[in-house]
Amino acid sequence: MGVLNFLGRMKIVKVEEEDIPVVDPSPPDPIMEPPTAETPLNWSLETVYTAAKIEMGKNSADTPLLLRDSLISRSKTPLSPEQLLMMVRAMDETDDSWNEKDALEDARRRIEALTRFMVFIDQDVAALTEVENKAYLETKNANDAAIIDLDKQIRALQIQRDQLITANEDAKVQADEAAQGFRGQGDTKKASVQVVIDRYRSLLDFFEIARG
Repeated sequence: MGVLNFLGRMKIVKVEEEDIPVVDPSPPDPIMEPPTAETPLNWSLETVYTAAKIEMGKNSADTPLLLRDSLISRSKTPLSPEQLLMMVRAMDETDDSWNEKDALEDARRRIEALTRFMVFIDQDVAALTEVENKAYLETKNANDAAIIDLDKQIRALQIQRDQLITANEDAKVQADEAAQGFRGQGDTKKASVQVVIDRYRSLLDFFEIARG
């Protein structure tokens, strides 16, 4: 049913307390197996859902989210959360591609998967930073040993010593810049994921309205 047709036909929809479906608050944990060898910083949300074995399409939490957003954008007057809830539920009754219980379960599973994904991002940033720091320390240790030997040599080797010191400084700058870049990528990716999590959480809150 088109949204505009639906709005035209809507009069009064009464929602009784017993009509509110009870959804298991503890869904099974999604399995997060890395689907690719790429760093989590390069994963898309679809990659995360695939890793968590979340099927796309039927009973997706995106369906009621899109319905709710469409109702809000097409309505000429502001709709209360209660009105939106009644309208979306009425649409659910006419659409066999989703149902409220399974859509809410899907939202919970996506939140769980995306929350774990942010943990993976932190772990990935930490691992990449550790690699850079280890490379820096190896470079510094090797160069410091060479510096000690050069200090024992004649003044003509002073230039070579200075070059190695500079190499240490450059390696430290490179490691620090790389670490800062990884943290920035992680923060950016987490921020974009948090936006999606907040949308799914808003859906859970949205369907909890009638529970009081």
